Amino acid sequence: MLLDVLLERGWLTRRPGGAQRADYAVAPHGEQALEARGVDISAARLERRLLAFGCPDWTERRPHLGGALGRALTDALERDGILSRHPRRREVTVKSPLTRWLDSPRRGDMTRLR
Repeated sequence: MLLDVLLERGWLTRRPGGAQRADYAVAPHGEQALEARGVDISAARLERRLLAFGCPDWTERRPHLGGALGRALTDALERDGILSRHPRRREVTVKSPLTRWLDSPRRGDMTRLR
């Protein structure tokens, strides 16, 4: 769902190409919007792994956001109490609506970005 919303808002765009998995780029307004929500995109870009790609989620039968950006988003969502991670499994529990977090920048005078 999060990947779908990021694409719908135009914060992420799919990179063209014939790769087996989808690779994504962060749009300039998407970078601004995510940073306003406390997502450290600069640090994610410095990691040694891909920034953003579609990762198969066999439980949901659809891709979720993989890569350094997926990790940075997960960290921000956990920090803000939107989700919690299971300590021993690759599992998260959503505790609050993601759209509320996405619609509400944390700092500055930014208004709702789409």
